[in-house]
Amino acid sequence: MNSKTRGDDGEDRAAAWFVSQGYHVVKRNLRCRSGEVDIIVYKDGSLVFAEVKAWMTVPIEDLERSITRSKRNRILGCAREFLATHPEWSRSRLRFDIVHVGPEITHFEGAFTENGFP
Repeated sequence: MNSKTRGDDGEDRAAAWFVSQGYHVVKRNLRCRSGEVDIIVYKDGSLVFAEVKAWMTVPIEDLERSITRSKRNRILGCAREFLATHPEWSRSRLRFDIVHVGPEITHFEGAFTENGFP
């Protein structure tokens, strides 16, 4: 399986997992001038911009290192662009999560902010 197929499969599994947890999928694979966001979901007043990492062999401990400052800035910029063009979501609390898809799905809520990692 190539990395594109693995990534697509991981995003499918992450989206299905979010739905099973009561989230509503707002948008998948949002591409904008600033970058891209894998999945945008909504639940209980929170609009979540989620980065999906579909890794089968890389240790989960390396996850934080994979979300560089540049990657975070692209996700944050894309979130700003999304909100500018979708004002209906502007009153939502924003959250930036990471979903690790390996043999199991691991969800890191509030994994990063505009200032980096908590």
